[in-house]
Amino acid sequence: MRNVGFELWGKGTTGKWRSGWEWCIAIGSIVPALLWGVAWANIIGGTPIDADAEYVGNFLDLLSPYTLLAGLASLAIFFAHGALFLELRTEGELRTRAQSVAVKAMPVATVLAAGFLIWTLTRQDSLNVISAITALLAMAGLLGASVLARTSPAKAFAGTAIAIAFYFTTQFVDLFPHTMISSLNSAYDMTLNFSSSSHYTLVVMTVVAVLLLPVVLIYQAWTYWVFRHRLSAEDFGDIKTPLDLIDSGKKEGDDDSDAEPGAGRRPTGA
Repeated sequence: MRNVGFELWGKGTTGKWRSGWEWCIAIGSIVPALLWGVAWANIIGGTPIDADAEYVGNFLDLLSPYTLLAGLASLAIFFAHGALFLELRTEGELRTRAQSVAVKAMPVATVLAAGFLIWTLTRQDSLNVISAITALLAMAGLLGASVLARTSPAKAFAGTAIAIAFYFTTQFVDLFPHTMISSLNSAYDMTLNFSSSSHYTLVVMTVVAVLLLPVVLIYQAWTYWVFRHRLSAEDFGDIKTPLDLIDSGKKEGDDDSDAEPGAGRRPTGA
């Protein structure tokens, strides 16, 4: 829904058409952010897995106060993080609106994340010191971002980025050395050794990752550098969609054809 929404939004001109696809984009963005937290909470909190490592529950078994809190927390964190990113990338009215959203969203994200992390730590049979430390670091990042959201969006964005890293690191540490927890019997818990691929597969995956991950990081960094400048509605004038851009190009071509040869032509690459 999200990807198709971006593609089709500009292919119609009516308000109903564009509003419908905007809702698709919004829902298609909200659901993954929500389910990311729900899924992780089920992994570390426990799901009905039997002795054969088969899931024997139903859909409602995946929804509980604990998992729903986790979903709301991840949604709120990503929402606030995105608002800060939008504030950093835009100018004018859109930037003002993004700042207003970020200032309001950060405290909500902080409270929900704190509630989930505290609940996660108290569920442990004995307190895992490392997970407690990473949880505190995550909360420090969110608290710092909440304070800086109004005055320094760049530092606040860095704070949420750090918080997200430590927030999920806490869950990894809490889960170790398992990959999934059984809510039926601890003897059915899935461990890393049980879940891992064969040695040959792991070697191949490691080689591929070592060769390709630097390439991915380089082109992602290059993309961010190319599009590093802030954007505003004024930068685009009457161009609101890709179709408007195509139409403007056609009009320029028609105007050039009516002029003297070579007149009004822009140099290549302009």
